[in-house]
Amino acid sequence: MERPVESPLGIIPKNMWKKQRLKELRDTIDRYLEANQRVPIEWIEEYNELLEDIRKGVDDNGN
Repeated sequence: MERPVESPLGIIPKNMWKKQRLKELRDTIDRYLEANQRVPIEWIEEYNELLEDIRKGVDDNGN
């Protein structure tokens, strides 16, 4: 008996990835602050960009 062919796994939707990345950045920034460590400015900038995209509902095409 043949096994049914399974569909290959796809990728996480970009809007979901952005929310996940935002949470990872926030958690990491919090850990750095708790440890009295400098937070790289690139993380702050990326966090702010992601937050703005999510709030505006920017889609995969930047619309």
